[in-house]
Amino acid sequence: MKKILCKIVTIAMLVTMFSTVVNLCTASAAPNGPTQAVTKHHKHPSKPVKPPKTPKYATPTPTATETLVIEGGSVNSQTGKEVCVPIKLTCVPDNGIVSTDMSISYDTSILKYTGGSAGDIVPDPDANFAIAETSPGVLKLLFVDTTNLDKHICTDGVFAELNFKINISVSYQTSIKIYDITVGDGNYASVPTKAIDGYVYIAETTPHPSIPSMTTPPPTTPEPSSTPSTYTLRIGAGTLNAAENDNITLPINYMNVPANGISACNFTITYDPQQLEYISYEPGNIVPNPDVNFAINKAEDGCLKLLFLDHTIGNECINFDGIVANLNFKVVGHTSGLTFIDLCYATVADLNLNVIATELCSGSVTINSLVTPTPLSSFEITVGSKQASPNENVTLPIYFDDVPAIGISTCDFTITYDPKQLEFLSYEPGSIVPNPDTNFSLVKTSEGSLKLLFIDFTMENEFIKSGGIVANLNFKVIGSSYEVTHINISNQTVGDINLYSVPTAVYPGSVIIDIPAVQTPNPQSDFCCKVGSGDAKIGDTITIPVNFENVPDKGIAACNMTITYDSTQLEFVENEVGSIVKNPDMNFAINKLEDGTIKILFVDCTMKDEYITSNGLFTNLTFKVLPTKCGITSINVVNATFGDIDLNNLNTTIVPGVINVLGSTEIN
Repeated sequence: MKKILCKIVTIAMLVTMFSTVVNLCTASAAPNGPTQAVTKHHKHPSKPVKPPKTPKYATPTPTATETLVIEGGSVNSQTGKEVCVPIKLTCVPDNGIVSTDMSISYDTSILKYTGGSAGDIVPDPDANFAIAETSPGVLKLLFVDTTNLDKHICTDGVFAELNFKINISVSYQTSIKIYDITVGDGNYASVPTKAIDGYVYIAETTPHPSIPSMTTPPPTTPEPSSTPSTYTLRIGAGTLNAAENDNITLPINYMNVPANGISACNFTITYDPQQLEYISYEPGNIVPNPDVNFAINKAEDGCLKLLFLDHTIGNECINFDGIVANLNFKVVGHTSGLTFIDLCYATVADLNLNVIATELCSGSVTINSLVTPTPLSSFEITVGSKQASPNENVTLPIYFDDVPAIGISTCDFTITYDPKQLEFLSYEPGSIVPNPDTNFSLVKTSEGSLKLLFIDFTMENEFIKSGGIVANLNFKVIGSSYEVTHINISNQTVGDINLYSVPTAVYPGSVIIDIPAVQTPNPQSDFCCKVGSGDAKIGDTITIPVNFENVPDKGIAACNMTITYDSTQLEFVENEVGSIVKNPDMNFAINKLEDGTIKILFVDCTMKDEYITSNGLFTNLTFKVLPTKCGITSINVVNATFGDIDLNNLNTTIVPGVINVLGSTEIN
């Protein structure tokens, strides 16, 4: 095997070098530089076709070709099981592939590589194909037609199959990344490629039989970029209790929507028509202009197709987490049991038409024909939000609100965060947790994922009875630039003292990594005008402070500034003058010029002894959060001028603030 591998590596290097030299020579020989490849659309033969033989010393000519798509499969599996991930080739050039090499990476803390084999499109794999694990977590795949005549790859299909064993014991999603690709066609010309990463979706318990494969077919139009998405969009169906003949509404939720939005999305929703009868749907509140951009169609009993497309291609994309659709069903099953609502075959693209990695979470309806189901409650789990600077430690509380009167005896959920922005340090149980040494635990299952568990082991008198903080999470900020990074809750299961499921709304939190200072040309001035930040739910009022820091020795005798905000998300209510302002009735004025614009003026009218001399609160601004959309909205200071007691202009650092508008994600 080592001899074969060395031979293949050598030939691949020679073929790649020869292909590169030929392309450079051809490009430099052209009178106007390299010519643009012409895209061809063709049907690939169902059987391999031998390419024409090339004379041994013939000068190869680059071939205009389509982009070769190299796609990792996306598969479902279970903890502790083995899984096979296919690597597929699509749009193989007409004159075949004579050589290719690529690297595959995976997370060794989640997957263990157990072996691999060539796919059915590889001729004579014993001579022409090899897989080697070059280092932990990195595989090298090589193919070379050692005959250089008639063992090319000529058809689309499975190029390789990689076998892994799942090491972890919790639900998770992990990627199979494809990179460092070199491909030469039958004329030794370099073939352009596009890589699509694969994914393994790991379920904590045995999946029900109705779950279909989640392999996503290669996207056609629009054509996505080859750059992998840095986000993983989570699409989840809700979970409910119901009785026979009940009408129910099941939400479909988006979480972790990327900053540049979602411009296109389609996926399939399946259910058991013997248990549920589909009635209708309503678009969710995150869908812009749904009459034009959104549709759900029943393809057949038990199968729905959801489609969203921003027809403006830019102005009506989905920008926020929340409910994308509510599905209305009637329960027609006659016996108690669990029936699943599955999501599959998803294709999602952002505003730049890049494919977004997607995690799909099934929902369920528990049908109980014997016991009246627990009435719906408004129980909420909320993650707090904080503002912090790089290298600071920050503590985020997790709150339980509107705890049902009967109490909570069991609860578990997953907490996810971006490990590139935050490092988890520790936790403390909250004050509402009885006997936490016995009943409470929180563990880090992997980088970026925590698991929280509470259970009343007495099953009698140590359940959670009231709202408040259930846990405090301690993180270190390791991100080095401005970022709003989210802390999400998912896969939650909550039970009351009778062990009935409690419907739950979850509100993600965020850490706002301080916005880099906006400084005027003289960096020697340390004076800073800083707007505070916070988080609020729709309908709440929130007070944002404006603080002065590092006030100079000669004080602040005059200042005027304009405050701007998004009037579609916030309504200005009132202000309160801060403690550092002397004689505010004479020296301070504030005026709302129009919705979204506030003017503030301070002048020491004595020009002697009522100027600002100390750090602290300049003013508080109170806003009401309007019921329009969720996400981050900024409070900015513009056109600001500050002068000291001698009326010298002060160079000033301005730090804007942000409000994180929270929205409910109704996944139980």
